[in-house]
Amino acid sequence: MNRLASWSGRRITLACVGWLLGSPTLAAIGLLIGGLVLGLFSGSLNVSFKLNLTGWSLGTWLFLPPIALVAAWLWARRQSARISAS
Repeated sequence: MNRLASWSGRRITLACVGWLLGSPTLAAIGLLIGGLVLGLFSGSLNVSFKLNLTGWSLGTWLFLPPIALVAAWLWARRQSARISAS
């Protein structure tokens, strides 16, 4: 936690933005590659899949990690300040 407390606000913001932009992009690339691999192995068999993200699953998957990072960072900075004051 000491390492997290030493992060700047700019670094935390960059990590959150990186997650919010990067995770959907990587998920889409993974789905495309998975579909191509499945298509190669299926031969002449028609295969389809569907991805359905509801409001809860999208919010949990996309927004919970940045919120948890900011909360942990604030908690670590508070603990670091408390330890250095005593």
